[in-house]
Amino acid sequence: MYNAKKASYKNIYNVINEKGGLFKEFYGNKKRGNDFNGLNISFPIQYIPKDREKPFKTTDARIRAMEQFPELNNQFYTVCNSDNLYSTKALSLLRKTEHKMLL
Repeated sequence: MYNAKKASYKNIYNVINEKGGLFKEFYGNKKRGNDFNGLNISFPIQYIPKDREKPFKTTDARIRAMEQFPELNNQFYTVCNSDNLYSTKALSLLRKTEHKMLL
């Protein structure tokens, strides 16, 4: 989050599962619009299917975010996995790129 803020990101959609209460305790309890040190944090939920122990991968998380926050369907955004630490420089380059991927 710190590096994203330094790279001039403002809105963060942090996809969590339905048991992701610790994220909400730290960043804010609302589904959307939690102010955290100048960032606007929202929490799309990625549900774990009944026949699985873990949620599906990144593409499913992105789809769930787009379903729950339809504004994402009409704008460009950066997708990052939470198990990687992206540098401020990398995030800044991603934010400024003119190469947009449309799905």
